[in-house]
Amino acid sequence: MNISQSLGHRTVLIGAALIEIVAGVGLMLAPSALVAMLVGIGPEGAALVLGRMAGIALLGLGLAAWPTDRAERPAFHGLLAYNGLVAIDLAWLGAGERLGGPLLWPTVILHTATALLLVVTRRGFARHPHNPRA
Repeated sequence: MNISQSLGHRTVLIGAALIEIVAGVGLMLAPSALVAMLVGIGPEGAALVLGRMAGIALLGLGLAAWPTDRAERPAFHGLLAYNGLVAIDLAWLGAGERLGGPLLWPTVILHTATALLLVVTRRGFARHPHNPRA
């Protein structure tokens, strides 16, 4: 029996998704510690923000890669997590930390609107899965 027969594709997908989810959550919660453990130096300033954004993206990737019986679910969950968490993180930077450039609030609005549209259109899709206009 070879490794592909003993593990199975679904098991490998779940393992790969879990790795990305754990790495993403780690970068979101403790970017300095995780980056320091990875490359030997910790990020500062803007690099901390980018570390959290990378964590959010990895979490979204892990959720999108999670195997399921319905093809649209992983993409929905991954994109919802990414857009919602980026909006929250950037809004916190602008309101709580008083940081930001000219694109901060338009980007917060864009990601918030995208997350809301995903939720609203998902409800319509769930009611009418075979109607592409629903």
